[in-house]
Amino acid sequence: MPGGTLYVYVPGIGTDDSEAMRRRILDRAEQEAEATGSPAPVLKVFTHRIKAWSTRESYHLGTMARNLEESIKLWHLQTGATDVVLIGHSMGGLLVRSAWLLNRGYDIPWGGERGGIRRDDTGWAANTSRIILLGVPNGGFVLKKRSWRLLYAVATPWRDYTVEQAKEGGYWVTNLRLRWLHAFRELSKNAPDGAGDPRRVSDTKAPDAADSPDSADSPVFPASPYGAPVSVDQTAPAPARLPYVVEILGQQDTLVGDADVGDSDFLPSYREPMIPDTDHAQLVDLRDPKTAADRWWVLEHALFAPPEPVAVAPTVDCDVCFILHGIRAGNKDPWISDTAAALEAKGWEVLRPNTGWFSAWEFALPWVRNRKTHEFLTIYGDIARNHDMNRFAFFGHSNGTYMVARALDQVPAIRFRRMLLAGTVLTPEYNWRRVFARQQVGAWNSTSGRWVDGVVHNDRASRDVPVGMLCSFLSGLRFKSRSIGPGGVVGFVNSVEGLQEDDLLYKGGHAAALKTGAAGRLDQIVGFLADGRATDAPDQRLGGGFRVLINLLGSRWAILVLLVFLALFVLLFWWLTTFLPLWVPLAVFIAFAVVVLIGLRVV
Repeated sequence: MPGGTLYVYVPGIGTDDSEAMRRRILDRAEQEAEATGSPAPVLKVFTHRIKAWSTRESYHLGTMARNLEESIKLWHLQTGATDVVLIGHSMGGLLVRSAWLLNRGYDIPWGGERGGIRRDDTGWAANTSRIILLGVPNGGFVLKKRSWRLLYAVATPWRDYTVEQAKEGGYWVTNLRLRWLHAFRELSKNAPDGAGDPRRVSDTKAPDAADSPDSADSPVFPASPYGAPVSVDQTAPAPARLPYVVEILGQQDTLVGDADVGDSDFLPSYREPMIPDTDHAQLVDLRDPKTAADRWWVLEHALFAPPEPVAVAPTVDCDVCFILHGIRAGNKDPWISDTAAALEAKGWEVLRPNTGWFSAWEFALPWVRNRKTHEFLTIYGDIARNHDMNRFAFFGHSNGTYMVARALDQVPAIRFRRMLLAGTVLTPEYNWRRVFARQQVGAWNSTSGRWVDGVVHNDRASRDVPVGMLCSFLSGLRFKSRSIGPGGVVGFVNSVEGLQEDDLLYKGGHAAALKTGAAGRLDQIVGFLADGRATDAPDQRLGGGFRVLINLLGSRWAILVLLVFLALFVLLFWWLTTFLPLWVPLAVFIAFAVVVLIGLRVV
């Protein structure tokens, strides 16, 4: 007979000791179904087989979430369930959240194709009444122990592991975090009271002998630390537009704690009291009678008691600007301090993280500069949880523009209303067309509800040597992809409405467009970020000789130049060893390498 409740449990990675817990859940659900004459419940386990050493190539979390979404779709059809309850532990909780978003229609990047996200009100996710998350971080796992950080640092440079996707600041988990925030905020606007759970509270009784799970009357949640038992009538299901989300943590959990579920304060999520004497793995372990009682009380309350009232913290009502500095710089440079002060005087909140001193040598290494992007994503996610992303702006210089562009590429949920780039290190072929198509630059109009494209403005300099030479050379070497290039000098080749560039350039070097002390320049920068007003028109042309050099360094000749240099290096070393002791040329070349490294640290 169709109907009833489908319970889906998704374990974390490693050993799973949840058998006793799953048996208790099913027994409890069967008692309720028998008492009300409802169809028998069904409990399914999704086995993903992800291990700590699994690689992204074999076990990509996006693929695993899609597999989970399809599996629940099949189980939902097979059982004819009118109610779905999702239970996820650790990594499994991240998969649960992603699968729900996929089925609900929030899997498409911001806007997907033009016209916005295609929401689905007919799938199993629309009938999901509860989502129970056991030890699941909002924005990814934080490696708190030194031994974990050391192991991660040693292992991850050599292979792409699945767990990297779930680490704080990871591309996949940040996208999940932002989509989750967006979905629940949007659905909460129109959700009626009680829409988060199809079970209707019918009565509240005092404890009585007749009120037992075996009673023929409506099932009663037994006496517990949470107050009087409540009778629940499951005979009147209604489509759940917004599931009741419950967070459960253990007091001894060193992997996920209160700070890791801070997003929940700004969402309609209920957080259970922390379970004593329970670490991360033990959240699903009910085998020991000494600890099972407390763990089961919390879990039973989360699954079967009527939804608790949830107080959602309000978002902050202000505009936000992210300012990112470049290499060999910090967050207290004059152009940053001046811009921040001017925006703050207008009531803005300014985020100007110090991403650390960054040398040209470190910038040249893709795996090093990409690491900075993860730091930015953590900051973005933290501010997005209590601010409106429709009111975000960006101002960046040099490597700061690479960080945000990398974030836009890898995390479709990232977006800004306006973006101002100065001395950008991006390739001229950067795909701004895709960024605008995915609605990552712009905002939703609060009145009409329609999307309005924003603006990206690129300020260039006529003698920007780091961009014109170093970035061109790195582009010519073609490390993995040509994400780096002389876009801060020659501009972008994409013709996209919303992408602005002046025909001429600012006079000077890498920071020529950042001279906030020049007459009127600060007002122009703030005017663009705050109101979208056009900046002033620079008056310099790109020199012909500099353009030729840029084109040469960015061509395939760059690889040949590097190979010739290495060959000459080897030949010189061999020649010196023919008439000098081996230690002499070794010392010479080590000294040369040290000088080069020092030079790259200060260039």
